[in-house]
Amino acid sequence: MKKLNKVMINILIIMLFFQSGSIAAKASDNATFYVQTAQALSDGTIQVSIYLDGVSSLGGIDAELFFDSEKVTFISSSIGNSLNSSMADINYDAENSKIHYVILYPTVTKAHGIIINAVFQLKEGQSYQPKLQINDLIDNSDDLNDIPYNIKYQQSDGKWEDSADESGTLAKDEIIENTLDEYGAPEDKDKEGNSGTVSVDSSNNVTGALTDSEAAADNPEVLMKTEDGKDTEHTTEDTATEDTATEDTATKETETEKASPEIENTEINKKIKVKKANKEEKEMDSAVIVMSSLILLLIASAVYAGRKRR
Repeated sequence: MKKLNKVMINILIIMLFFQSGSIAAKASDNATFYVQTAQALSDGTIQVSIYLDGVSSLGGIDAELFFDSEKVTFISSSIGNSLNSSMADINYDAENSKIHYVILYPTVTKAHGIIINAVFQLKEGQSYQPKLQINDLIDNSDDLNDIPYNIKYQQSDGKWEDSADESGTLAKDEIIENTLDEYGAPEDKDKEGNSGTVSVDSSNNVTGALTDSEAAADNPEVLMKTEDGKDTEHTTEDTATEDTATEDTATKETETEKASPEIENTEINKKIKVKKANKEEKEMDSAVIVMSSLILLLIASAVYAGRKRR
């Protein structure tokens, strides 16, 4: 009986290993976000760049940047040149003094470089550093595994700490340059400004983001908003027909679009939510399989023990 129990335990351990082993292996990345000390720009504003490093397969990110509206005025924000993606949306929430970013990477992306640039106008002091919050960081696997991460804030003297710098002191230029050399990608170093990246201004105008028509071209079926606010599925052909009719009756939309009040309604976030739901369903199925197998093993053990007594 003891021998049988030992065999059952070994079988259960092996089952659990195969059920969870693939997830553990894929989630081996340990990302670090580096919130740089502020850089003084020529127009009198400051720019805070946020670097991401330590991710070999980046799939998506949902992040929020919070700032103190009594100390700074938000001017603009963009995704970094090296980690830019047209499948992204940025929403400026003036009421809550935050900028919300949702970025999806359709292909495997190695993260090493600037992921966010934010520009502010100072109301007081020489410098300011906003606070970063990560809601989701996932890899590019079919399971959309969560990637563990750390957040580090650069102080005005160049040191990295777990909390934001509140000294209000502007760092030397060499600290900015050294940080770019260490954590920046070639695209971040070679290109000036934010041309070509997804960006948002203080009026909440988003440029460079993937439009519904472009999303439909990449995906045969996408969710799109109807006039009554309900979601409906459109095929690529339907979208093309509607676009042609729209062009005949109205002027063509510009690349600059008004960001939705709720970023949760964006196409990118819907994709992430659907994939996460599929992941949770798979994990639930795996748990059911393990529990069912354990029950069967216990029944088999009881039957075997009963026969031994006879």
